[in-house]
Amino acid sequence: MKLIILVLVLIAAVAIFLFLKWFRGSKKVDYSFGDPTIKKLKSLIDSGAYADAETEIYSLNSDMLTQALDYIALSVNEKKIMKWQNNSTSTEVPTLLLGVHYIHQAWLSRGHSVAEDVSPEGIDGFQFYQDKAFEQLTEISDHSKLSTEAYTRLIRAHMGYGQVEEAKEFFTKAVAKDPNKLWPYIAYSEVIQPKWNGNIEMIQELMAALPSRRLTQQIVELKLIYDSMQSEENYFEGSMEDLKKRASKLLNTIDNELLKKEETSIQRYVLYSYMFVTANDINQKAMSEKYFKKMNNYYTLYPFGLMK
Repeated sequence: MKLIILVLVLIAAVAIFLFLKWFRGSKKVDYSFGDPTIKKLKSLIDSGAYADAETEIYSLNSDMLTQALDYIALSVNEKKIMKWQNNSTSTEVPTLLLGVHYIHQAWLSRGHSVAEDVSPEGIDGFQFYQDKAFEQLTEISDHSKLSTEAYTRLIRAHMGYGQVEEAKEFFTKAVAKDPNKLWPYIAYSEVIQPKWNGNIEMIQELMAALPSRRLTQQIVELKLIYDSMQSEENYFEGSMEDLKKRASKLLNTIDNELLKKEETSIQRYVLYSYMFVTANDINQKAMSEKYFKKMNNYYTLYPFGLMK
């Protein structure tokens, strides 16, 4: 019996060691997702070539812009962004970046625990950075080329305070200006869940109003299914078994669609991530392993949160 116990203890120790090794390694996420255009932006900022960086940023498509801003905001410190802001003829880009930086710092301070488990220090840090984020993001003009990105970030900022109606206002503004922009739908699909004071009726409204863009449809539905599983509440109504069947059907549909036409957007890694975690949750091991490999160790902000 003692030998059996010793073997079990050793197995557990090895398992914990391997998990910690994996987790620590996975935390070193390259939020540029290996894209050379996005990586170049940091080099320009580090060298003080602000005008060149701004030109590059304005030229990015919507999906690339979102990723570039996250990458810069998470890899360039506040002082450098403020230096850019103080030494640019047009402060719009660094102002937006400061807003994005502060939102990320707010969530790094708070963590992703449920509200009652957040420490007083975490709450204070969250509120401090949230307020700084609002101050910067609301400086972006409605007429700016960057306004839809600012609206998208304000959706999440209002979510942090449980302000569903305010978040909805910025979601409406974002999709009115750019119906095919992916991230307003991702951010808003989080806001309207019951845990953030939303409800199933709002989820149904969103699903009915999704654009024809395949990537948006796939990610939003997968996200809502996965979040339903985590909350143990079927946001699509019916039993949890019904939800698993819906998940299985959607996974297979998306997998078949990707076999016919691979996704090229840099945001494909969000799709791969949700394919991985959802397949893992319903024990589709082959599917889970396939999309874990396709993730290429690029852990996206949804569903994994910040890993820094």
